[in-house]
Amino acid sequence: FEPEAERFPMATEFQVEVPAGVAAADGTQLGEALRWSFRTPAPKVVASSPQGGPTVLEPLLMVRFDQRVDPEAVLASIKVSAQGEPIALRLASEEERAGRVIPQPERALLFKPAAPLPGDQQIRVDVGPGTPSAEGPRRSEQPHSFSFRTYGPLKIVRHRSGWGRDCPPGAPFTIEFNNPLDAKAFAKSSFAFDPEIEALDVACHGRSVVLRGLTRANTRYTCTVSAKLLDRFGQTLGQDRSLTFQTTAPHPQLSGIGQQVLILDPSGDPELEVRSIAIPKLQVRIYRVNPERDWQRFQAWKRGRHNRGGPPPAPGATVFDEVVDVPGSDEAWVKTKVDISRALTKGTGHAVVSVEPYTWKNRWKPRVDVWVQATQLGVSTAHDAKEALAWVTRLKDGSPVGGAQVRFLGGAAVSADDSGLARLPLGGRREVLLASHGGDTVLLPGYWRSSNPGVSLRWFSFDDRHLYRPKETVKVKGWVRRYDSAEGGDILPLGAAPRGDWRVVDAHGQEIAKGRAEFDAWGSFTLSFELPDTIHVGQARLYFSAGHAHTFQVAEFRRPEFEVEASVGSAGPHFGGEALTLSAKASYFAGGALPNAPVKWKVEARPGSFTPPNRSEFAFGNYVPWWARHSYGRLSRGRHARFGPSHPPALHTQHLAGRTGATGKHHVAVDLRATTTPLTISASATVQDVNRQAWAGSTTVLVHPAEVYVGLKLASPYVGSGRDLILDALVVDHDGAAVSGREVVVVFEKMRWTWEQGRYVEQAVSRLERKLTSGEEAARVVVKKPKGGFYRIKATVRDAKGRESLTTSQVWVAGGEGPSSRKVEEERVTLIPDRQSYQGGDKANLLVIAPFAPAEGLLTLRRSGIVETRRFHMKDSTTVLEVEISDEHVPNLEAHVSLVGQKLRSGEKKRTRPAFAAGQVTLKVPPTRRSLSLSVNPAHKELVPGSETSAEVVVLDHEGKPVPGAQVALAVVDEAILSLSGHSQPDPLAVFYAPRPAGASDARVRALLRLQAPKLPEEQARLEEAEAKSESLRGNAMADGAPAPGAPR
Repeated sequence: FEPEAERFPMATEFQVEVPAGVAAADGTQLGEALRWSFRTPAPKVVASSPQGGPTVLEPLLMVRFDQRVDPEAVLASIKVSAQGEPIALRLASEEERAGRVIPQPERALLFKPAAPLPGDQQIRVDVGPGTPSAEGPRRSEQPHSFSFRTYGPLKIVRHRSGWGRDCPPGAPFTIEFNNPLDAKAFAKSSFAFDPEIEALDVACHGRSVVLRGLTRANTRYTCTVSAKLLDRFGQTLGQDRSLTFQTTAPHPQLSGIGQQVLILDPSGDPELEVRSIAIPKLQVRIYRVNPERDWQRFQAWKRGRHNRGGPPPAPGATVFDEVVDVPGSDEAWVKTKVDISRALTKGTGHAVVSVEPYTWKNRWKPRVDVWVQATQLGVSTAHDAKEALAWVTRLKDGSPVGGAQVRFLGGAAVSADDSGLARLPLGGRREVLLASHGGDTVLLPGYWRSSNPGVSLRWFSFDDRHLYRPKETVKVKGWVRRYDSAEGGDILPLGAAPRGDWRVVDAHGQEIAKGRAEFDAWGSFTLSFELPDTIHVGQARLYFSAGHAHTFQVAEFRRPEFEVEASVGSAGPHFGGEALTLSAKASYFAGGALPNAPVKWKVEARPGSFTPPNRSEFAFGNYVPWWARHSYGRLSRGRHARFGPSHPPALHTQHLAGRTGATGKHHVAVDLRATTTPLTISASATVQDVNRQAWAGSTTVLVHPAEVYVGLKLASPYVGSGRDLILDALVVDHDGAAVSGREVVVVFEKMRWTWEQGRYVEQAVSRLERKLTSGEEAARVVVKKPKGGFYRIKATVRDAKGRESLTTSQVWVAGGEGPSSRKVEEERVTLIPDRQSYQGGDKANLLVIAPFAPAEGLLTLRRSGIVETRRFHMKDSTTVLEVEISDEHVPNLEAHVSLVGQKLRSGEKKRTRPAFAAGQVTLKVPPTRRSLSLSVNPAHKELVPGSETSAEVVVLDHEGKPVPGAQVALAVVDEAILSLSGHSQPDPLAVFYAPRPAGASDARVRALLRLQAPKLPEEQARLEEAEAKSESLRGNAMADGAPAPGAPR
């Protein structure tokens, strides 16, 4: 047996009696009554805070239990003390509780000290014994204790050089404080070294500060910590402090490039750079290799170089084998340049470079083994299930190389056309692609393999209500279609029916029913089965032998006896800074109110959106372009853009409680904070009756910042280089009517990438403000030829009561810069379609915004494979590509653009370097012309129990024309059961026409390119040098991953 409620009440002792005379299945009776007892657990603490510390002097304390508690009663069982002295307590106010989100708040207690706690003291909290429960009479028998410390004056607790006694050059210095530091006020200038440390990087981690730079061996450093250093509690250090750090002898280490294959800078010297420390001599070997003949030997040589019987023969021909002196490596990291020109022919060719210490005492000897390419060719590939598309270009500037010979290693060559494109059929597994032209060959490692996508079945099935009791009948209806996953594939009729064998298993995996379904000409099936009385409750599954599963829930439940409706007290509009009245009404399905029932509210505020009627061409509030909504917030840009949830997180959460009145209603007032952009308030009210049934109702309300909005409309989502930025601004009321005579302030902020504390961040570097007065028509703002980059636009207007309304937008002006890098990294191409969705016969205009220009481009349209390829040239940083959409592209088409070219090197005005970029956007082609509209019109709106009725079902096609002979499934379900399950029927279009994958992958040889050290500003060059050397110190590039001897693990 089990309780009718969700569970037995906690903290309660129960007596159970099976009376005498109870009959068994065989008719025998129980001779005498059977009695026993059991009890549920008393209150137990499952979470508490704060712990550790340091904390503020008036902290918010929290204790959470495993059951419901009465806060006032529990507070009496809690004792807080400092050095044995008791401290008076009080419950936290509603305002103090508002900022704390706690799961299951009815089980938690939030409280505070009645007066500030003593500083720099250990505080002890004892909960119980004797803690009462709100569910039953039992009290806790064991105490629960935790402690924390309040903050004291800011001071340095300890400091450390490296890892204790060992501090080789480049190892970090660490300073630990007793309090966490203020991260926002933290500044590198608070730490000064004598002697000065080059490329010093200072990072704050709570109570610890880690300092790392180009330190030298066996050197004593004095660090002066500023008296103005601020902690999280607003305290300063008070006076300058001097600390001493001592470095020791370096660990022998060898660092290379960190990649197996490398392409040299096409405009640089033919040399490879390795770094080492504490290694006086290096053994350097260079082998001239041929890709066709030596690539597999190179792989076998790397795999077997630690074989006990000795490594396999080295690949290629030896052209250099000497011991090289490394002067100065006993004190600091030293660069050694390896000239590979002797392995090249007329400046191009391939070499394997092997570098290792000349002498080594430990077992694991570090080595750098790398395949180096000196080439003027670049190659990129895009491949699907059948073939690879190779694009051969000049590495230096991206110009196409017609006539290049392209082949997989060991395969037949294919000539590239005038645009540098070649198509290679796939067969089996390929790991190396070669492109040759005029004696120059480039090697691209990767993975290419043919496949046969084939045809599979796609199922849509549903049941009438998803939630069932034992002994009830489950009815399932479904349709099956064939899904061709190949390029050009579509949803097809079922054709030959699959085997319809099915079986049902309960939550414990026990089979409860089986049978065989029949499929009609529509590819549909219908089946039903009765649930046995012995079925295990939980999620049950219906399995088809043809490969489909359908789930439903089985539960012992009572039909809901009442429902809860949540609503807003007034019709609105509602404004920030005012009070909002929320109402909950609990009423029985059979009629009548539910009085004196406990109500629990959860109210959340999230960023909202609002567009006045007939003003969709303007942006309002915190606007993010639809084509850039990869994550919530501002436009996501760059290869490191974060992709977050599709809805914004809650800005504020509040929990309220009360009881329904005689009419079953409960009202609460929520004070809304002032806001400058629209907010969405979601409120959920949960009501529980005397039988402990709990049901919830919810509502949402839009909160306006003011009575007016300012709408912004850009002439274009981008601005070409040397063009004017044109913006229209219009002030309207909530009905969309223009409002005249309002002052509008428009601010343009140019954002720029800057280097701060070891990372790039975007900051406003310039600001332009324009003021205008609104009228019946939109007012125009023109910014003459703004400099290239990303601009954030903010426009504000106030209503008659002084309430401010803010609209933000963004625009890209061609010519802006992203973060510079010594490595040639793939940059991002921004693609902006002119519409959100298309239909067959439409032409999509795709705006391409390039991070550099001029550029050579390759457009591939992808839908389960590459369906179209197009070459184009970009003279400027923007262009528009036209894509013809057909019905064959349902439900989506992926447009992918690859660009190659050149751009200025970091910190230089004339020298260029290779550049490449890529971007992809989804062109939605919904199955509108394959959709049916369905309406159901019941003959009677209300019926008495036991009566009959009919319903008219109307089916229309996408043009609104009747569809005769359509197959219809109609289910009639008690709304109380639907409210209990919370289940909604799935959409068959979403199942049959789910987004198709692009079905293509890319590989680019430019990702292997390593530039020579750029001529950067001195400070940035030092930072990059420090970063490279610190990576070496951490062993990121150690050959074979072998740690340096004596290095900390």
